[in-house]
Amino acid sequence: MPDSSSSHHSRRMVEERESFKRPRYDDGCRYAAAGPSSSKQRRVRAAEEDMISKVADNLLPPSDAFENAAAARAADPLGLNQALWEKGWEGGRLYADRSQVDDQDKLSPHPSDEEGASDFSDAEERAAYISVRRAGRIERQNQQRKRELEERRLARMQAIEAADPSASGASSTAFPWGEPVPLTKSTFDLMLRTATAVGSSAKPKQLELRILTHHGRDERFAFLRKEGGGRANEIWERLKAGEKLSWEDVDPDAEVKREGKDKEAMTGLLSGYDSDDGSEDNVACEVGVEKVEVEAGEDVERKAEQATAASALGEYRPAGPVDFVESKPEPASVEEAEQKARDRIARARQWASQQREAKQAASAATGTKA
Repeated sequence: MPDSSSSHHSRRMVEERESFKRPRYDDGCRYAAAGPSSSKQRRVRAAEEDMISKVADNLLPPSDAFENAAAARAADPLGLNQALWEKGWEGGRLYADRSQVDDQDKLSPHPSDEEGASDFSDAEERAAYISVRRAGRIERQNQQRKRELEERRLARMQAIEAADPSASGASSTAFPWGEPVPLTKSTFDLMLRTATAVGSSAKPKQLELRILTHHGRDERFAFLRKEGGGRANEIWERLKAGEKLSWEDVDPDAEVKREGKDKEAMTGLLSGYDSDDGSEDNVACEVGVEKVEVEAGEDVERKAEQATAASALGEYRPAGPVDFVESKPEPASVEEAEQKARDRIARARQWASQQREAKQAASAATGTKA
């Protein structure tokens, strides 16, 4: 049985519906207090009453709606039975008793601003409602966007290299990634100075990455690359760790050079004497800081020239410390090295000519005595 409050509410609504259907003549309308006086006015009033009755029947709930709503609330307070609540929807949802709603609000007050999900940020609150499927879709979209950006970057780099090949620095074909880096004396000196600068820096990792970023295409700084650095990168790691190394410790041809020095010393002692079998002597030719052994004869000039050029190009070292801002050597330094090489070649030719003349004079004197 429905409760007394719902029955009272139902009777009140029915009374309001009936009073709404009855015409009124005291609210300032065009009808007189005694009622319509002509047939036309009566017909108009009848049409208006019929229209009002139809509108009232559509707006107001049926008489049993409140009984169904009360029964639904009593049988299923939590609203778990959907069919039962649909039967009493109009009375239970649209025309519920406000006193019961107010009582429910008092029993379950709203949480304050300091409690609940209001402590989370907007991003965290949105992430809490993202499903697994949607999260996977967002991840795939991000990966696709990264691939598109990488393809665009590569296209821009290829367009720049095609328009101006010199803008990309050293040619990748001349010194490709993965090719072992040859270790020379000048490269080792540069490694020593770079290791000193990196070791004295407050942020050594950042400085090394900055040098590699700005001079990664320069073959002189190829020892910084972990891929393609070869033996030079291994020596660089040892220097960076603080190990004290010299050029003699890492020179692959150190033993060959020591044997060459011993042979040069012995040749220097015998350079002023003729051999017992009368063959041509081997003489030592000092070019710059190296001694190159050449055979006295017609090709002495050619061999001295080749040795001098190799010494000038292979043993060139910059005069001052390497500037990390400018990776390539200055043109003046290159021209100075070439001029020194030409001067050494000229001195070697002059020395070879003097030795040849002295040998010819000695041979002539020996023949005259005989």
